[in-house]
Amino acid sequence: MEARPKGTGPQTQFLASDAVPSFQGIAAMSSTTSMSVRAFLSTSHEVIPDFKLTDMQIGDIGNYILSLGARRPE
Repeated sequence: MEARPKGTGPQTQFLASDAVPSFQGIAAMSSTTSMSVRAFLSTSHEVIPDFKLTDMQIGDIGNYILSLGARRPE
């Protein structure tokens, strides 16, 4: 969920929005690669909390997201 600020100053509240893709949606994007997921998870963002992830955690999350886009035999 995307957080949008409501108000200004240190007591700013954030409203949630469903305008962001799911992990499955991210996996289905043609631009999603191991490198793009790693870059996203390693970069700070203004409107979402900054999580300090280890390299192993970033790799595990990236592998999970990429696994959701894998084609499975029918």
